[in-house]
Amino acid sequence: MKDELFDAVHRGELTPDEAERKALSAGLGVLRDIPDPQQFDPEREAWWTLPMVMAWIVWRTIDRVRGQYDPYRIASYYWVYQPISGHGTADERGGHWLKQQEQASAMDLSLIEAFGLFDEGDKERREATVREAREDLWNKASIGEVQCIAVRLSDQEVVAVPEIEWSYLDLHQNHGRDELCFQHSSTPRYRAVKFRKSEVLQIWKAAKASVRARRDAQERCKQWLIREMSLHRESQTMSKAEAAKFARTRFGIARDPFRAIWTAAIKQADARTWALGGRRPDKQAEKNRRTK
Repeated sequence: MKDELFDAVHRGELTPDEAERKALSAGLGVLRDIPDPQQFDPEREAWWTLPMVMAWIVWRTIDRVRGQYDPYRIASYYWVYQPISGHGTADERGGHWLKQQEQASAMDLSLIEAFGLFDEGDKERREATVREAREDLWNKASIGEVQCIAVRLSDQEVVAVPEIEWSYLDLHQNHGRDELCFQHSSTPRYRAVKFRKSEVLQIWKAAKASVRARRDAQERCKQWLIREMSLHRESQTMSKAEAAKFARTRFGIARDPFRAIWTAAIKQADARTWALGGRRPDKQAEKNRRTK
């Protein structure tokens, strides 16, 4: 039965969500196994890879670090759409296939940021940009505040990367793997770069609970606005001032943060009418006023 569901998804006859519901209703369990995060705890590791460290500096949460933790990624699969090809051309139809996540890469994080592919939630929860995180990490390593080990490719030995070299090292990627090269050189010098976790956590402190609570409140406020704007794109149901008052009462959002949330919600909901200001008058009420 599971094989039949997979075949239907591959042929595009069922969406992944439809197939998952059918599998659950038939008592077959899930088609896409989701690994238990508790079984993949990055805090148990004494050394963190470069993408794990970058994720920590940017977002300061273990969940984000876990997302860059290769054992967790290897156990994680996701649905990927692929067109059905035939006669040398791609058919309009297509299906979904389960694909294993690839090895984490700090360069991928940099590229995602450079092309603006992080969603608004990712951006708002950041303590730093990926670029800032990389620069800060390089600076700390260059003065010996954080210890780094790596495989030196010239002899395949695991060595400590000398502090003096960091000012001359650039990040490159080769077949999905992060590598460190000297500036103006394409010859890789180090691979499998790792940093001592205890030093990373000591230098870049976790976000305080009060900060996390404030960010969570801002995110809830934004999601409320997005829902409201999405439902009424062409007919604004409240003025910006009314929304700000509600946000202050319901979510504890101050005036300045609300302005940014309002703008982000309009963009994400594609509710351009709400950017015009004010609230459209009720048409019936306007008609009644004119006839008086």
